[in-house]
Amino acid sequence: MKRIFTLLLILSCVNIVRSQQWNIEYPTEKHEIVSFFHGDKSLQYDYAVGRYTNENTEDEFPVALCINENGDYVDKIFYMEGKKAMFSSALGLCDGNVFVTAPYSEDTSSNVYEKLWVAVLNPNLEVVEENYINLDEPYLSFSSTAQSIINSDGEIVVVTLVADSIPEHTTILYDYSFYKFDAQCNMLKQSYLENDSRRSDIDDFNQVPGENIYALFGNGIHPSGMSNVIYIDDEFNYVSMSFLDEQQVYPDLLLPLRMSVDYWYDENHFLMSAQNNMTSGINDWRPFVVKMDTKMNIIKMLDFERVDTTDYVAEYKSMAYVDPNKIYVSTFWIRGSFIDKYPNSMTIYLINDNLDVLGRKTVSFDHYFYVLHIHSTSDGACILQGVLFDDEQKRSIIYKFKGEDFEIVTDIVDFSDDYEINSFPNPVSSSLNIDVSKITNSKAEIRIFDVMGRRYLDKDIMLDGNVLTLDVTPLSKGTYFYEIVIDNNNVIKEKFVKN
Repeated sequence: MKRIFTLLLILSCVNIVRSQQWNIEYPTEKHEIVSFFHGDKSLQYDYAVGRYTNENTEDEFPVALCINENGDYVDKIFYMEGKKAMFSSALGLCDGNVFVTAPYSEDTSSNVYEKLWVAVLNPNLEVVEENYINLDEPYLSFSSTAQSIINSDGEIVVVTLVADSIPEHTTILYDYSFYKFDAQCNMLKQSYLENDSRRSDIDDFNQVPGENIYALFGNGIHPSGMSNVIYIDDEFNYVSMSFLDEQQVYPDLLLPLRMSVDYWYDENHFLMSAQNNMTSGINDWRPFVVKMDTKMNIIKMLDFERVDTTDYVAEYKSMAYVDPNKIYVSTFWIRGSFIDKYPNSMTIYLINDNLDVLGRKTVSFDHYFYVLHIHSTSDGACILQGVLFDDEQKRSIIYKFKGEDFEIVTDIVDFSDDYEINSFPNPVSSSLNIDVSKITNSKAEIRIFDVMGRRYLDKDIMLDGNVLTLDVTPLSKGTYFYEIVIDNNNVIKEKFVKN
């Protein structure tokens, strides 16, 4: 059968692949910056929260969106004259409302956030309940970091960072502050935990299933600052710690960053997405998903590394769990550095809890898009939030993707009948022969990808015969795709199996 395709290599920020349900480009003026760092689902609603900044006045206020399943939304900037705040976490409740946290200050000239504002917002973004939490001595300031969960007793548990000195641009040593609230924002318990590490990042925060134990993923407590998971009991006392980056024990997990844990198999095993700098190519970072036990033993690993590309996971949350057969993992890649803001693309992988890749979707941009957060929706889709750096300003964009429409082969459409191509044998063990007799161009480019988009071959070729032969012996067993690119535009794409 004759099948001709073209690859949509560069798309504008709104022309995205077919599985998009909708996208929101949040409107701002040139002097305004809005970033939605966090979000969560609540019944049929999805919430996105973050920070509004006015560069002219240096005002900083919380901003939130409540979005229905069709992409219609209510938005609100919580203007507070003479005050500053930003939303640092969102937790969907069972009644359609959302619980939010925000560091808060009544002095805009100071770097200190001396209070923590917690509130329940309804779908109209009206404040239903709220409370302002003061710090105890010797602490002076909250950080902009917080994580919140609902425990097995129905209590809202929040962990944030606190400092006993005024935060400046230099390194600040933060301790941990834990809270329990009820649904009316009444504080039920509070406790501090001293941090002896030079680091204090909070990547994720979970309750261990069936246990009155909390797992805090980050790099605190231990003086080395190595990545770890800290276990805390229900009274917020330190229980134990396990490292994720001891090179002698876990050489493939050295320095994991941006850890997201959105799924526990049982009380002893969890699924984590992250990235590290143990790469085999010219790239600086690679994303991965790993099944681990609570002692940090690796059970199974899914590697997303592409040797020609630097890939990152979403900064604040990169995994969104729906059910054991539908787990989204968000990544993005760049050419050049963050400062250069080159065009790039993001890829959302659909996997199951056995770490099989079920599908993926890639969206390309004509500017630089930084992926911040992903969460699942009540109808089994996912919401992805990020910031686009165009030539004029930063723009927040939110997408909804539906997993049922994910495909292994993506971003291709029918092009023309100008070329006829077939390959043999298929499956292949050593030499793959491609019939190129119908291609009139003498120069082309050949690429080989696996089902996750990892590139194994990319080179210019001369078509001086009827058959192009590729040595695929070095490839592992599995499914691959080859592309022949003609005139930097027309792409012939076919699947083959290596056995």
